[in-house]
Amino acid sequence: MSYNNDKRELLKLKQGLIDDSEVIQKEEREEIELRGKKKAENFWYHYKIHVLMILFFGFMFTFFAVEIFSKKRADIEFLMLASDEYTSALVFSFSSDISGAVAAFTPNFDENRYTHAQGLPIDLFNVFDNNAYMAVQTKLFTQIRTGVTRLIIGDREAFDRIIGETQNDINTIFVDLTALFPNNENITENVFWRIEGSELSRLAGIEEFCSDDFYLALLALNQENDRQKRAHERSLIVLENIVNNRVIN
Repeated sequence: MSYNNDKRELLKLKQGLIDDSEVIQKEEREEIELRGKKKAENFWYHYKIHVLMILFFGFMFTFFAVEIFSKKRADIEFLMLASDEYTSALVFSFSSDISGAVAAFTPNFDENRYTHAQGLPIDLFNVFDNNAYMAVQTKLFTQIRTGVTRLIIGDREAFDRIIGETQNDINTIFVDLTALFPNNENITENVFWRIEGSELSRLAGIEEFCSDDFYLALLALNQENDRQKRAHERSLIVLENIVNNRVIN
């Protein structure tokens, strides 16, 4: 009899005819309070995706912030070109040393807490197919067209690559150094200044490796906008310091 009453009471509850029953008592779920390791495991089980996403984006934000704020802004940029095996080995072995040496002649144009010269090495020698050749040529002439990287260090054949591609007269492409530094014995063909035997080569630690056709030149092309003109003025100052062996840093 009790069993039938229970069934009737259960049906009434399910149909919503009654809200409560004295016959059938609802069991209250006991809440279990987790502590220590169990609490951490429960949290990780429910929120591990959220935690991993927060950690991932936090890492990416930190990485890019460090990249942005730790990268030095250059007071002067210059090209380092190599068209033969010997010069290629020299440039890429001493690229940071040459950049440091150029910085010794560079004023703090940005007036910040450091002076930085940024050398951009381009290897014109180790090119083994047409795709690599086109990539190197594009890299070189993109720098020349922007007109911001105006000082060029390289062997004589490397300068011929620029002359051949631009199809301009050598005195149109590069600044006439004889007009700026008359009677300077290190100037050849009016536009190239020999680095061998200079204070620049000594500071860079390349004096014993420096060939007699390793030159410094200054682009005369692309001085249309203010940024190009400002880069040209700065390059002239650095060039004058180098030619006169005037170390300022």
